[in-house]
Amino acid sequence: MPERHPPHWIAQVLATAARIPGAALLLPFLLGPAQPGIANEPRGIPVGIFRTKPEVTLSSTWENNIYKSQDHESSDFIHGIEPEITLVTHWRKDSYQLSWKGKHQDYLNHNLEDRTDHTLSAKAEWSPNRKTVITMEYQFKDEHDERGAPGTGSVNPATPPNEWFENILSGSTQWTSGRFRTVLDLERGYRESENNGQSSQDRYWDELGLTLLYALAPKTKLLVETGLKDITYDTAPENNSLESRVLAGVTWSATAKTEGGFKLGAMHKEMDDDAKEDGNGITLSSDVTWKPLSRSSVHLLASRGFDEGETGSEHFIATDFKVDASHDIRPKIKLKGDMGFNNSDYSGPRNEDLWSAGVGLDYKLPKWFFVTGRLGHSTKKSTEANADYDSDLFTIALTGSL
Repeated sequence: MPERHPPHWIAQVLATAARIPGAALLLPFLLGPAQPGIANEPRGIPVGIFRTKPEVTLSSTWENNIYKSQDHESSDFIHGIEPEITLVTHWRKDSYQLSWKGKHQDYLNHNLEDRTDHTLSAKAEWSPNRKTVITMEYQFKDEHDERGAPGTGSVNPATPPNEWFENILSGSTQWTSGRFRTVLDLERGYRESENNGQSSQDRYWDELGLTLLYALAPKTKLLVETGLKDITYDTAPENNSLESRVLAGVTWSATAKTEGGFKLGAMHKEMDDDAKEDGNGITLSSDVTWKPLSRSSVHLLASRGFDEGETGSEHFIATDFKVDASHDIRPKIKLKGDMGFNNSDYSGPRNEDLWSAGVGLDYKLPKWFFVTGRLGHSTKKSTEANADYDSDLFTIALTGSL
């Protein structure tokens, strides 16, 4: 039998694994010999009181406009590796989860664009009695901005992407009595710049949310939500603000082949500096899944709310819509498509529209592996000079998990 070698792009991606600590520990498990048969859902590996769930994705992407430039497009190949490991344990009334996810991207000809991101989170949930659920979570992120993303301003190819550290501590208390449920959410976070002179955007925030739900039927709930968010900048107090919101909505399950929720309301942003313009508007949140056929699924996401700009110190209202659709052509082959729209309406004269769309295929391999191919396009229109762009990309990826 002739000797088999891995595809060239896989070999290139494996060479980047050493740049993420811990990634090499996952590869021997996930890239071992595959067994014949149809892929099943991974179950994880028992480790003491925990069940460990490792996963890794190897990818190779070609993009024709990596800087998201209007007039000077630069193309490149991008090899990536995304290892992830989750530890979960469940007790009678408690559950604990610890997870880490890394992402490294290696650009073939533009090394200044190379980046490594990390996300570490720890979550605990307790149920002291049948009516009460208490949740605590801590999350740390080391992440880079995507070129051309909303709020990031124009791209300077001479500098690497903006890098940020983010620490978030959150807690939630849920109390149920009959048809009524009350949910109290608390969050404290801090976002810190690591490069490119963005320290004026360092800030922390405190957020309080209260949601009241009423079970109209076993699978349908009405809700009212209110919240406050206080944002304080370290060195730019003129950007401090207080946000408030009030929404009403409904959640449902298995009604007319759909499930999800929808909330709509009003929001206000009051700036501490009287010279800066306050913000007002409609806020919404929607997450709906529709299954018209047993082999087809459509997922719709929508949101509208305030966001903080990274350049020019302008806050803006971000409106997002996204649709993901999939259809199982065969037991091992899934056709997928996606379309997204983002509008960024800044407090100043700046306004931007970002459209994206993609189509791809998933192919299941034996032993919890699958291959993904995706062709994508994005286009941005902005009132800011030289900020428009078009970008095309093609990605092929291999994902394995246990």
